[in-house]
Amino acid sequence: MALEVACGLYWFGPARLGSCRQRPRLSYRTQNQRFASGLEINSVSAMKILISGAGIAGPTLAYWLAEYGFKPTIVEAAPRLRTGGYLIDFWGAGFDVADRMGLMEEISSRGYKVREVRVVDRSGKRVCGFSVEAFSRMTRGRFITLPRTELARAIFGRIEDRVETIFGDSIERIDQ
Repeated sequence: MALEVACGLYWFGPARLGSCRQRPRLSYRTQNQRFASGLEINSVSAMKILISGAGIAGPTLAYWLAEYGFKPTIVEAAPRLRTGGYLIDFWGAGFDVADRMGLMEEISSRGYKVREVRVVDRSGKRVCGFSVEAFSRMTRGRFITLPRTELARAIFGRIEDRVETIFGDSIERIDQ
């Protein structure tokens, strides 16, 4: 049974939950610690899942796994939640997921609505631009711009008391 990797999530081959014949035991080593998991494939509530990275995707994945009874652990190389990054135009599927996570009030208070996109010259004078009204109509107003840091902080806030997060470490290897 091969260990496969997708987006930092480790799972066992093409088998579905409950269909594995073997009872695998995983261990993984971060740079600072060694962990062993008595992974029980037939029991979702006992399944421990290791996630690499505490950016946007890692904590979002951990949130949904915890919602469905899994026990995720996040390992993040940075010593704390990262700050900085670009602005994010937040809409579409991401907006829908954040809404289902109960994050929209917080995201809305941290973000802002763009009214116009402008191109300016070196002196700051407007050269051209366009209104985002059509885009706002197309998304039915479900569009907001916010700093990546604020989105990451809002998502992490939903899991920090429910999901073990190890900062300042990284996954060195996984043994089966």
